[in-house]
Amino acid sequence: MWWDISLDLLAIADRTGHFTAVNPSWERVLGHTTESMTSQPYLEFVHPDDVEGTRAQAAQLLAGGALAKDHACRFRTAAGDYRWLD
Repeated sequence: MWWDISLDLLAIADRTGHFTAVNPSWERVLGHTTESMTSQPYLEFVHPDDVEGTRAQAAQLLAGGALAKDHACRFRTAAGDYRWLD
């Protein structure tokens, strides 16, 4: 239940770079449906200037490094603009 009512954007991603689940806040904030968010690599939603840093954070997590924190990047909204997410 907390997953559905959280105001935070919560997501689970797999090792292939796809969200396997996103909570309803993603649709509220970005306008994308769950199906849209989970049907393509999450880097497709990240601003081109932020892809490298986001990819590096993901690689660190996959390598068993420290948890990602204080990583902000821009995600594309359904309207085509970008919003900063931290």
